[in-house]
Amino acid sequence: MENQIFFFSALLLIICGVFLSYNKFASYIKLDKIFLEDFIKNKHIGITIGVLTLIFGILALLQPVGSLIFLGDLLPALFAIIGGISLIARETSIEYKKENKFLLWFQSFVNTNISVIGLLMMAVGLLHAIFPTLVLL
Repeated sequence: MENQIFFFSALLLIICGVFLSYNKFASYIKLDKIFLEDFIKNKHIGITIGVLTLIFGILALLQPVGSLIFLGDLLPALFAIIGGISLIARETSIEYKKENKFLLWFQSFVNTNISVIGLLMMAVGLLHAIFPTLVLL
């Protein structure tokens, strides 16, 4: 079970990072843009990837690594949770009431830094796949 969570955690970090940063870097991607844009712009797929990333982020956070019982893969798990919530928030485009200052701040933070979050997620996912035994990575 540990290897499956590790594999899906690294894979979903990279996929969610591509979803989050695609709009900013679409001109640099040389793949079949019509298929890729239809796939990435589909809200149902985006929400599904966001929910799966969030679930595997929570599972990776709770998975023990050696004597560190509750830390697990801390950095990938935190990025998966942040990225999953960001992708769900972007795809659902919920309008928050003005009374809830935190949700308004979070929505503006996600909207302005979504491509940076995506790039960091892809980097952490690649590092997590290359160096699986590093503690906190």
